Amino acid sequence: EWTKVEKVGIPVNVLFIAGILFFGDSLNIWNLEVNKMFPTSEKVLIHITSLPGDIDKYMGEDHYKKIKGRKLIPLSINKLDSVRKNIESILLGEFIDTALEMEIKNSSEDVTFLNKYSVLSFDDLSFSNVSINYKRFKCNRLHYINVYQYEKELDSSRPKYYFSEMRWNKLPSSGWNGSFAQSDFTNIEDQIFGFMREMYSGSGQVGTVLSIEDEIVYIKLNNLKIKENMNLAGESLYDFSKDGRKDRIDDLTNGITYLSNYSDTTSQLQIKLYNDEILSIQNGTGFNWFFDKEGNKNMRKFTTGFIYKLKVVDLHSDSIAVTKITELSYPYVKIRAGDQIRVE
Repeated sequence: EWTKVEKVGIPVNVLFIAGILFFGDSLNIWNLEVNKMFPTSEKVLIHITSLPGDIDKYMGEDHYKKIKGRKLIPLSINKLDSVRKNIESILLGEFIDTALEMEIKNSSEDVTFLNKYSVLSFDDLSFSNVSINYKRFKCNRLHYINVYQYEKELDSSRPKYYFSEMRWNKLPSSGWNGSFAQSDFTNIEDQIFGFMREMYSGSGQVGTVLSIEDEIVYIKLNNLKIKENMNLAGESLYDFSKDGRKDRIDDLTNGITYLSNYSDTTSQLQIKLYNDEILSIQNGTGFNWFFDKEGNKNMRKFTTGFIYKLKVVDLHSDSIAVTKITELSYPYVKIRAGDQIRVE
């Protein structure tokens, strides 16, 4: 038999639970739980396009290393629509229950707007267009991906493609940006999805370089799930608010010295590009400007694909990972304190 307390207590509990279930939505209880899991969300806008007017730029000296003079052709409108929708579906599933709100615009109006105000270069126009896009879409991060097919692969059963990507990581500030390019792949969706997953996977940036001793690199971790024998990748970071200009010039100068030992076309073109960039940094031209019209100093922070690979050999109790250099993709680039580290 129920006691007096049980007779009263159980119905009251039932009424309380029923009330929570009934009024939960109106009281915003469920949203409060979601907000506890993800107190701040980030809107990531990804625009995938294939602009005919940019083809000559990609076939020039700056991109010769990957394209090697081959003719590029734009994707058809139907192909682009399909690619956008396919990648959107994959990304929405991949990043469900995360703080990342992945968005790919598909409407004709939005696509036309994004194509008109493209941000596919480190030039004054792109920097201006970044602000225009932010005002319209209010995104925290912006990716522009320009995709083309190689003409000679037009009739192939497995055509090959090229894409160039520009990113702006901390809008409305345009100081954090980067770029990436990939060539000779056969599946556009797989390639772009793999790139985005690597950039926004749960691990993401796992730490920064603390110090370097010969072949050993010490990493200050912000992700304590890192284990011994894991492979990591480092990327040179140039911060114009600190010594970024000098560091960049030093690396480019070392690159010129290194590549001078080679006579192939790619190496010679790279030397020219490095010389041009050194002059731009020294003279404050293009995206290397010193001060804007309001007198604000250029606080740009960027990476440009100077990557090296590491393996974790030991872990210290103070969140320090001891890693060994396993590969230097650019032997002339110096590893520095502050470089960003992620899971390979």
